[in-house]
Amino acid sequence: MNVQPGYDPEKRCVTLNVESNLLRKYFSNFSGMIVDDPGVPKNTEVTQIDEVTAQISFPIDDKSVVKMVTDNKMSIGIDPSSLSVFQTIINSFIGSALKKELKTTEFIPLYGYPKENLKVDIQEAVKNKRKLCIIKDYSEYLEMSESKSNKYIFHQIFVEFGTHEYTEAAILLYNEKLEELREMFEDSLKLEDWC
Repeated sequence: MNVQPGYDPEKRCVTLNVESNLLRKYFSNFSGMIVDDPGVPKNTEVTQIDEVTAQISFPIDDKSVVKMVTDNKMSIGIDPSSLSVFQTIINSFIGSALKKELKTTEFIPLYGYPKENLKVDIQEAVKNKRKLCIIKDYSEYLEMSESKSNKYIFHQIFVEFGTHEYTEAAILLYNEKLEELREMFEDSLKLEDWC
């Protein structure tokens, strides 16, 4: 998650560009959380810049803006208290979106995890209609689950429930054909950050 603040002196508004992979699926939730929060300034707007970037813009009074000139360069400082409500909402959004993703996702490591456990896991995934997050190694999953830093970074590919690819993967996992599963997905794995 990357947040870039800015200031538009003509409109007298602060902008926050929020970049997160979670916005691909949950932009409307994010926007709703901002707009519906009673602590957010009136006339706050949320727009989607691209697939993974949202922009929050809100009016700010001149007392909250500090202008400084150093070496003939002007910089603008914004009172941090005017941003705190947004930081709280952004943190809440991340927590909620990650919780939803984890609840609807089954992790399938290609290495470092017993075949017989994968057979049980795929049956649960199919039963609960969870998408598959095929990851390179079980150690990546352990690092995420044991870390308190909320780093969700994996060599991964998602396979959505109900697709032909999902059915093939489920059959291979059920039959403990891990080598064939590796051949099918290993070259497609990409290092990605969930947030």
